[in-house]
Amino acid sequence: MLVITASVTLLQDFGEPSPNSAPCRFGFCRSDQVNSELSYTAMDPANPYKWAAYAESLDNSGDVRAAEKAFDRALALGPAIAPVQMRALNFHLIHEHTAEVLALGKRILQLTPAYNELIFSDYFGVDMGEILRKGIPPQTLPAYLTWAEGTLPTADLVKIWAWMSERKLTDENSASGLTTALCRRREYSTAAHLWAAWLPLERRAGYLQSNFLSNPNFAVPFKTPLDWTLDSPGGLETIHKDGLTVTFPGTANLAYNNVRQLSYVIPGAYLFTAVVEGLGITTNEGPFFHLFDADHPGGFGISTEQIHGTTQRRTIEVRFVVRPETRALVTQLERKISEKLDNKIAGTLKIHEVTLRKID
Repeated sequence: MLVITASVTLLQDFGEPSPNSAPCRFGFCRSDQVNSELSYTAMDPANPYKWAAYAESLDNSGDVRAAEKAFDRALALGPAIAPVQMRALNFHLIHEHTAEVLALGKRILQLTPAYNELIFSDYFGVDMGEILRKGIPPQTLPAYLTWAEGTLPTADLVKIWAWMSERKLTDENSASGLTTALCRRREYSTAAHLWAAWLPLERRAGYLQSNFLSNPNFAVPFKTPLDWTLDSPGGLETIHKDGLTVTFPGTANLAYNNVRQLSYVIPGAYLFTAVVEGLGITTNEGPFFHLFDADHPGGFGISTEQIHGTTQRRTIEVRFVVRPETRALVTQLERKISEKLDNKIAGTLKIHEVTLRKID
């Protein structure tokens, strides 16, 4: 009996046995010979997970065409089951079926954000136009842009942004996030022109035309280096209808540098102006504006006069030349530590408007 069983089993190696054949039904087929649909789905033929496992087994055995058909069956049975869809995507990714990868990726992204970063990474090497047209649903574009900011080249970021802009899918968060990422990359021109195009009309105020500083009147700033950053731990700054007020409480000898903005610039002559008022500003070290090279702070810098005591509303200004090596400036409100005995600064500074104009 043992000899007969072994002989029948060996004979199966000369052909691919069917699980429904008489030898397999009576136990004469080894498990490695029953790499079959029935072995995975007999107990539950409508289970998409079983079909996905069967497809993977076929792929492992080298039968790519049959594996693709089995995955099609799994997808038909589980159109809303993201893990099944993901297993099929991985199969198509391995075999470089780009169209199928994009279609499945888009479907999964519509179902859940759980696989966002995996799918975004799976799109590496695919033309960005193809990705945007076929691989990213509209609701996932902001997440894709955020991921891309730390991963993809600037040219791709611009394409994603243009695609979103055309479909009116941009907002404050996406604009601020992208410009922040571009500034970190030192892509100042791209960031500034994108920011100027996105800004609401009431907030543009000649930005990049008559003024290289945005938000010159200190409306509530957006969260980007291209607007004002107010980071006083003591809450010294107050935004109001007509500008910014900084109140020094007279309790410390402050080294102050809590108000700043980054500006894209081009070479040439500039005029910086600030319309200010002082009310009882004490000590020999008063607040002033300091403009310096964003990439090389020690290489170029220019400062306005300091503001002391009580002064009527007036304009302070400084002229300077930006050299070709300077691509961006930081405009920062500062106050240096005083070495005098009476050094705890008190008083109030009101800033109504600031401008940075190119004058040649």
